[in-house]
Amino acid sequence: MGTVTKMPQIYSVFKAKKTKSISLKSLIVEGFGHSVMLTYHFALHYPFSSYSEYTFLVPQDLILITLLLFYDDLFSLKVSSYYLLYLGFFYLLAFNKLPFVLLKMTMMLSTPISVISKLLQIHALFITKDAGQLNLATWCLLGTSSLARLFTTLVLTGDFVVLINFGCSVILNFLIAAMIIYYRKAAKKKV
Repeated sequence: MGTVTKMPQIYSVFKAKKTKSISLKSLIVEGFGHSVMLTYHFALHYPFSSYSEYTFLVPQDLILITLLLFYDDLFSLKVSSYYLLYLGFFYLLAFNKLPFVLLKMTMMLSTPISVISKLLQIHALFITKDAGQLNLATWCLLGTSSLARLFTTLVLTGDFVVLINFGCSVILNFLIAAMIIYYRKAAKKKV
């Protein structure tokens, strides 16, 4: 599922050439959280099946962030340097070039990071009261994928921190999906 999860959202933004109701802050925080999950599982040599979707989600996050920056006229040389800093940081973490405690700390923060990213999107939806370019399929795929990962983690690693992360993600992803449905229906009633 993770191989295409963000593709409907990427397509919606690319087709519309606008980013209405999509929270850039949420995407940045979520991308960081996905990168933490990928790096943590990779560095600890967990089975690839326990984190494989992140190998697809992280690049999709970066593409989506880049599209938002581009269509909102925020992309610059300074932003490019942040991409390099981000890539360097996670490379050093993944290949144990930084103290392991730093990786463990970022993983412990993954649940608050995930929750904050979803709350930022919920806030943006609540403020605009418009689903804009948010893609319902993407949020349903994210919820379903999180649910599948909850069970995969339970079976493969039993890592409690990761289980809590996926549990929160299931609830908040489906809440965002429900909000998209609600605001789309409300917009149709106005017309």
